[in-house]
Amino acid sequence: MTSRGPISRDDLFKIDGASRKILQRTGIGISGIDDECYRALRAAGIAFDDTRQRLFLEPGLVDDLLAFAPSRFTLCARNDAKDVHLGSGQVHFANGGRVIRILDLATGGYRQTMLRDIAHTAMLVERLSNLSFYIIACQACDVANDDNYHLNDFYQAMAHTSKHVMGGCGNRRDVERVYHLAAIIAGGEQELRKRPCISIITNPMSPLTVSGDTLS
Repeated sequence: MTSRGPISRDDLFKIDGASRKILQRTGIGISGIDDECYRALRAAGIAFDDTRQRLFLEPGLVDDLLAFAPSRFTLCARNDAKDVHLGSGQVHFANGGRVIRILDLATGGYRQTMLRDIAHTAMLVERLSNLSFYIIACQACDVANDDNYHLNDFYQAMAHTSKHVMGGCGNRRDVERVYHLAAIIAGGEQELRKRPCISIITNPMSPLTVSGDTLS
């Protein structure tokens, strides 16, 4: 029996099984994790090898954690007509994110991306009906990587598109600052919690490693 996608249902089960074995046997490398995060992961039942700085997830724990994941949720937009309903059976597209060079149409050459490019790409995505939400598209290389870095790029994104905005943050403090910025734009924390118009994404580093700053 095949699924409706490009691979069979049997292949899906094989991929799932192989992923679980990797999480159980190989584990995930961590570095720079703080004590609070360490205690929280321990309390959740995650096993650690402190010497190798790796964490391991048993298949049963994976099932328990997956049970918390909703089958449907909405990426809210500041314009509710542009909400993205995930899990409804539809396919949605967004732009790619965080490049550091761009083709400058004025000169025909490549240059480093700047803060204004976040504004320009957000305006472009706002007008492209085939893109459902905006991922912060580039690195603002002309902005110092200081406490205000992520505030600048999220502000430019939200100021130039009414679609849902998605982007990364360096650590928990950055997330908190971006959250407060979004609350101001949304009209208060209550309104933001009711309709979260931003989301924070993070990625592991190859091979199978997660930064402690990102994890906490």
